[in-house]
Amino acid sequence: AVTTEILIGQELILTSPPHNLGDSRELILYALLSLIAVAVGILYLKFEDLASTWRLSHRIPGWSKPVIYGLSVALVGVMWPDSLGTGLSYLNGLLRLEGAGQYLWWTLGLVALAKIVTSVLTREGGGSAGEFMASLVIGGSLGGAFGIVVQSVTGIESVDVGAFVVVGMAATLATVARAPLTAVILVFELTGNYGLVLPLMLAAALSTFLGDRFHPESAYTAKLLREGIALPTSEDIDLLDTVDVRDVMAPVDGTLHPWQTLAEAAEFFDMTSHHGAPVVNDMGSLVGVLSLSDIAKSGGPSMTMTIGEVMSQDPITITSDAPVSMALARMASMGVGRLPVLSDRGDRKVIGMFRRVSVVNAYEQALSMSKGRELYRERKRIRSQPGADFFELTVDEGSTSANQMIADVSWPDDIVLVSIRRGSKVLVPHGDTAIRINDVLTVFGTWESEQQVKELTEAIE
Repeated sequence: AVTTEILIGQELILTSPPHNLGDSRELILYALLSLIAVAVGILYLKFEDLASTWRLSHRIPGWSKPVIYGLSVALVGVMWPDSLGTGLSYLNGLLRLEGAGQYLWWTLGLVALAKIVTSVLTREGGGSAGEFMASLVIGGSLGGAFGIVVQSVTGIESVDVGAFVVVGMAATLATVARAPLTAVILVFELTGNYGLVLPLMLAAALSTFLGDRFHPESAYTAKLLREGIALPTSEDIDLLDTVDVRDVMAPVDGTLHPWQTLAEAAEFFDMTSHHGAPVVNDMGSLVGVLSLSDIAKSGGPSMTMTIGEVMSQDPITITSDAPVSMALARMASMGVGRLPVLSDRGDRKVIGMFRRVSVVNAYEQALSMSKGRELYRERKRIRSQPGADFFELTVDEGSTSANQMIADVSWPDDIVLVSIRRGSKVLVPHGDTAIRINDVLTVFGTWESEQQVKELTEAIE
């Protein structure tokens, strides 16, 4: 917003008169428009996927590619000029539609299809064309065509064609970009009122939901995927959701009482090397938390000032059955380095402490669990291949593979070293991974190759 105002001032890039939802039954029409927008949006994404696979013959020089694609775009543009450029003036005209006026519904539909072609061909030819404005032009054209058809068929003059243009833009943008909040906010940017908030929310939610089912990748993530860049899924991101606080919390190795002096508290911290500790009353219930920073803020260790005077009262806590991700979020929001872990009986008894080191331990545990599930899925996938199976072999002392790097061992060509189990740890093998005595190797390969691997792992007689 700041950049836009610096460059062009208060003037809006797109302007529109205020539009409103006339009758709540019109929501059915907006939902139908959303379905059409989803279908055309998926067509747009599929055409992008298809065009990315096109390759010119090796006999055609590389410099001719932008010429060929540019001429193709120009040919389409001669027939449908509104499909060229950013489409700002075209959209401004559509947003002011109140009736069928100077447009025919099928011409608007052809403009939407032509915009798909020109946008994709421009990008594939090496030119510059964004997804955002293309989505708005496509969606605005669909919304205008739909509004004109509804007005013509029903004969209802109160049907606001411009409103359908706005909702069509948002629905197509949500389908192509999977940005439903941006699509909803778009109406406020264009109209300056909340009159279409319900149709916008309905269209954005429906388009995002259906778009995810028919084309999981958006226009932006699909490009990354074609380059071999796969963004992490929620399963990868929320690893700490899989570990409970009870699994990584530290035991309570001492508590403080509110009637103790700050000098006694400082001595306690020197002995335990902790930076904070829970403060409990004579019933053992939590009443606060004291940290070294609290002592420093009060002027340092004192024989007269008590812990109850400077401790943090009503501290943020966590229960043992909560996920580590929740504990980490609470620590981050309050800027603290530790959380008392309370029992779930409601008696505020401290049963453990969740500290920063607990986060590290939780992440290592979650990563190990995630890697184990990943290996399990891979093993199930490969096991279905005919003529091969998994087998496990233990590395004996005196074998040719013991104490060797994986890259230095002469493995059979038709095997895959899947994992190495060393005690309670599961290692993902790499070329520089050293093989130790008593390691258990999980190998996938043919039955013939199993004997060859055995010769590498068994002691030489």
